[in-house]
Amino acid sequence: MPAMIKVNICGYESMHKMQLERSCPEGYEDYALLLVKTESFFEIDGQMADFPPGTVMVYGVHSPVHYGCRNPHYNDDWIHFELHGEDESLLRELAIPVDCPFTLPHLGTLAEYARLVVQEKLSARPYSPETIDSLMHALLYSLASILHASPDGNTAHKYYYPMSELRMEILNAPYQKWDTPQLAQ
Repeated sequence: MPAMIKVNICGYESMHKMQLERSCPEGYEDYALLLVKTESFFEIDGQMADFPPGTVMVYGVHSPVHYGCRNPHYNDDWIHFELHGEDESLLRELAIPVDCPFTLPHLGTLAEYARLVVQEKLSARPYSPETIDSLMHALLYSLASILHASPDGNTAHKYYYPMSELRMEILNAPYQKWDTPQLAQ
């Protein structure tokens, strides 16, 4: 099979209005990427550990899965994918941790890639597999870039990412009539 990342199933902004606990001791038949937007817990080496919003988890093929949320309103983006050909070593080459959750300062860009992957997966366009492959490469390279970037003094500020996201929203919608209360919200 040629080098390609194949997405099997995926979801964006998956909301659960009650406590959530997923357990699959045998693991999945593919990789699973979770972009967790709420507080969560993961089992690591037999121990439960709590994580803040902004946690990323990549489960390896057949790795035991046990995660969830003790509070209502769990929210994540998730992608089950396969790596083929030259891409089989991509996670290792990018030094993306597998089976070990880690927290990032912001998931905005990654969540946008996840949204695009889900949108493309649901479409029936002629080049969807190639588009999904490109989007998944972009997502994984972006993840690695964020994960391994040197800390920047500006990005450490608590308002850096929300303001950057707002700025992009304004720039991407020049036709919108923006007002101060709407922007503050």
